[in-house]
Amino acid sequence: MNYKLFFNVFLFIFLNYNVYSQEYDILNSSNTNAICNVNNYLKVSYAKKSDVKNIFLKTNNGVIKKEIEYYNWIPEFKGKSEILMYRIKGKDTIYMMKKTFIVNEIKVLINFPYVENNKIKKENLLNVNGIYHYFSENMNFSGNYRIQQFSFFVLRKDTLIYSKTNYSMNFSLEDKKIFKTLKEFDKIVICNAIIYSKNIMFYPDPIEIIVIP
Repeated sequence: MNYKLFFNVFLFIFLNYNVYSQEYDILNSSNTNAICNVNNYLKVSYAKKSDVKNIFLKTNNGVIKKEIEYYNWIPEFKGKSEILMYRIKGKDTIYMMKKTFIVNEIKVLINFPYVENNKIKKENLLNVNGIYHYFSENMNFSGNYRIQQFSFFVLRKDTLIYSKTNYSMNFSLEDKKIFKTLKEFDKIVICNAIIYSKNIMFYPDPIEIIVIP
């Protein structure tokens, strides 16, 4: 066996692998976590910008769509998933790297302060400044998730007495004035909320809250 030739081939592959590992990476806003059945933002980090047009990604979970400056990845199942990076050079397709992501199947829920068993006391309602959100399970996501908007309406028996859409997590002064007029068994419904971080959006289920003395 020609050990010198074997060593030279091994050294060439090793050095090229390390060069590529240093020059290229696959990034997202949540480290190596992703979310099932929603758009996950992926970006290729590269040292040679001239090569970016020749790079493409593949996955063993779901669909990846290339946009102008990033990729949208929609995983179809939870668990470990691989993203593979390739580069086209002439007629050759060169494997660059593989990165493993953990795909979580989660929901985002709305939290209305002071509510217990879908009921809120009138005195507590007057202290509510806005709504909040939380995830259905613990996640190690670094994305800055926020409530982009939500709608709510108030029912007295079966009659609509107020409706509003707010483009933040907060209630307005007008909303709080309405809260002061609410009576026992009036119902507040929070709906059409959008939780947003970069290009990842969640649409929580509506919640209903009954006002009690």
